[in-house]
Amino acid sequence: MYKRVILISILFLLFSCDCQIGIQGQILSANTNKPIHGAKIEMIDREIISFSNRDGFFGIGEMTGFCYNPKIRVTYKNYKPFEIELSSDLNETIFKIKEESEYIDLDKPYYPNPENKRTSIGAIPIENYSRNFKVINDSLFIYLDKENLNGEIDSIKQILSKRYQ
Repeated sequence: MYKRVILISILFLLFSCDCQIGIQGQILSANTNKPIHGAKIEMIDREIISFSNRDGFFGIGEMTGFCYNPKIRVTYKNYKPFEIELSSDLNETIFKIKEESEYIDLDKPYYPNPENKRTSIGAIPIENYSRNFKVINDSLFIYLDKENLNGEIDSIKQILSKRYQ
């Protein structure tokens, strides 16, 4: 009798701790706002992978014995990856975006104001990850940035030129 009570108690604990972890949404190009078909969505530190359909929609998740804060990574060829961790309580959901940049050395110094040769730039920071997203009705809309190093450098130069003039 004692063994049966212990077994029933253990089974009750095991089955009462189920938690459904799931994320759904759409993957879009930040440049064109069009859906990205075939983007890889993976739950980091898990062996769970999904791909966006032809309209860019995806769903990924699992039923687990305990709740945790899911982290997902989205990758697609010629686009910057996107990583996010979601944590929530009864009142709010917190989104932590992976941010990482690196400085790219320029071949020659850049002068934002050609008339002022005392102000030059030898390196420019470039983001390694896409960072744009929005949430609508519990769906995550992720905007992937194209990998375009020269375009990003030119864009930053334009911003700096306007700032220094």
